[in-house]
Amino acid sequence: MPNQFIEEAKALYEELRAVQDARIESYSVGYARERRLYFSEVEPAVRLADCLKAVAREYRERSLAEDAA
Repeated sequence: MPNQFIEEAKALYEELRAVQDARIESYSVGYARERRLYFSEVEPAVRLADCLKAVAREYRERSLAEDAA
């Protein structure tokens, strides 16, 4: 179960990061300064910690639903 949790969190992180990277590329030409500006002005960077929290929330909701059934 812990390995599955980590794999789901990593997959979510990689998926969100790829989508965000595509948006960044359309916003800037790739300079580090523009990436920092994008993260400060347009949207925050995708963080692994946020993905871990989201997956943990899903696991908790699933567990509560199974307990209620």
